[in-house]
Amino acid sequence: MFCNYCGASNPNEASFCNKCGKAVARPPANESLPPEVAPTVPLSSPRVVATATGTSTQGTLTESARMQFVDGLITEIRRNIGDKPIIGACITAILILVVVAGFSKILALVLALVGAGLVFKFVKEALEKKYLQPIAGYSDEMLVARYNEVKADRRAAGTRAAIWWAVILIIGVILAILWLAARRHQ
Repeated sequence: MFCNYCGASNPNEASFCNKCGKAVARPPANESLPPEVAPTVPLSSPRVVATATGTSTQGTLTESARMQFVDGLITEIRRNIGDKPIIGACITAILILVVVAGFSKILALVLALVGAGLVFKFVKEALEKKYLQPIAGYSDEMLVARYNEVKADRRAAGTRAAIWWAVILIIGVILAILWLAARRHQ
């Protein structure tokens, strides 16, 4: 259980905070806090407690705590976006090289670099717009829940990125083998 005033972690059965000494508010026995709402920064008033009927007590973050959650959420979202623009840029470069290389190798290289750069820029902007703009409108409770959700999703994003890199590597190796085989037959 976290203190509603200083944010310190306390045992679930504690009546007073071990750090600041203030009373620790606990939800009634028939109510429970969702695990994804457990904050990692201090709250200024009681946390939101979801009840079986869907009602809740109002809880708000202090301005500094809200800023910490916003900054943390932005950082986590940018980490999750991570390699996605690079992967799209690499796929674009490979496709342009394959299509244009038969005409001119220099033109293919230039177009591949320009195309990859444009795809990287547009994909990154689109993903950031999609995931970062809504943050300003989040309530405190939604901000805390979204932060915890995005932080947990980072592991899955890392696995997906590793798979994409493996696919790109395999495609690159296959293209190199085909290119070498074509040069041998000439």
